[in-house]
Amino acid sequence: MADFSKVYSDSNGIRNDFNVNVQDNFGRSINSEILDEIENLILQTMEIENNEKRISLLQINNLLIEARSLVPEL
Repeated sequence: MADFSKVYSDSNGIRNDFNVNVQDNFGRSINSEILDEIENLILQTMEIENNEKRISLLQINNLLIEARSLVPEL
């Protein structure tokens, strides 16, 4: 699985740098219409990634419980 926290951090830095230099409505529209959308997509991807990690951990825990029931010494 990829780690999108670095991608989010990098894009956030780029967005902040962009916003510091915005001087007009066109630049503000880029921020609100494009950069906002990119940020939301990255956040959604991070949420999916976290959900997949949680599911994997639950599956591992279930396998461990099953193994312990078959071999109590575990």
